[in-house]
Amino acid sequence: MKLIILISTAWLISSISAVDAKSCTVLEDLCNTTCKYQIYITDASLPVLPSFDLCPLNVSVMRFENMDIAVVEDSSFPAGLSLINIVTSTIRNISDGALSLTAPTLESIHLDNSQVPNFFNTMKDLPRLEEILLRDVAIAQWEFPENSTFASTIKRLNLQNNSITSWPVWVNELKTLEKLSIIQNKMNTVTENSLSNLKNVLIDLTVIAANISAIPRDWSNLTALQRLTMVENQLTQARDVPSQLIYLNLENNALTELNESTFPAMPAIFELELSSNPLTTISAHAFDNMPSLGYLSFRYTLLTRVPLAVASLTKLRGLDFQYDLQLVCTCEESPLADWFSRNPQLTIWGTCGDVTVKVFFTDLAKLCPAAP
Repeated sequence: MKLIILISTAWLISSISAVDAKSCTVLEDLCNTTCKYQIYITDASLPVLPSFDLCPLNVSVMRFENMDIAVVEDSSFPAGLSLINIVTSTIRNISDGALSLTAPTLESIHLDNSQVPNFFNTMKDLPRLEEILLRDVAIAQWEFPENSTFASTIKRLNLQNNSITSWPVWVNELKTLEKLSIIQNKMNTVTENSLSNLKNVLIDLTVIAANISAIPRDWSNLTALQRLTMVENQLTQARDVPSQLIYLNLENNALTELNESTFPAMPAIFELELSSNPLTTISAHAFDNMPSLGYLSFRYTLLTRVPLAVASLTKLRGLDFQYDLQLVCTCEESPLADWFSRNPQLTIWGTCGDVTVKVFFTDLAKLCPAAP
């Protein structure tokens, strides 16, 4: 086993078979008790996780990498931890009381590409836990513990590639959750009232590659939500997104048309990402209810014309048509040249035919005949 202990900016690397009084003495000689230690244990197969109680160290972080641990017993993790990170490891049997010593201080738990059966049980009594990251960890069969203290403290939850096939209903019990990310879990649908308890607290919601075809109607009631990312799904409309959003990312969905009913009125929206959608048609008034929009992206779409709807966007700073290979500019779009000249803060990316969209507006549009 390799034990790596980070002391301030210095590294001590020792090959040891257990944590003993001798190794602790070496550490104490290097640093006094005011130091913050980060312990990394890597590349080992252990029958039992060794106890760190012998060391009177101020340990803030423990990281396990490429480990196979048969048993983690009660009180195995030292007191005072703020973060536990388990990477590419297997813990075959972990006691429900494994975190009891560090429970009063533990703030973050990260499991990455690891197998820890029903680790939820160990997290039941963690009164300061604010962040859980579960990436490449199968949790479909995990049972969420009832009356968990962290249900009233957790602020950030990241579930990525967890073999989840239906929306995790227990998320709605995390009543202080501010940021939720659910990524690469094929769920197809989201039930109504899935986030009803979070409507006044959830600020940032990300759902990526979930194969979702519709946004639940009640998500429009998420009154605290400011950022919504729904990338790589199957959405054809977005009328049920909350109206107070400042950021909306719908990249790589199934949007083919934008009209007056595609979005709700969104007076505060600043950034709208619509890239990699099979868009072909945008009505003249599609953006009339987005007066604050500052950045709009249409990269990798099927648009053939610059949409006249952008003329209603007087605060736009960035307009992106890059990689829209079918885009052309004609005299029908020439009225937008005046709009472009009245918005000097605006940068336009992309080409239409052999020229950039910007050059068309500044140089070529003036050659078009005046509108009758």
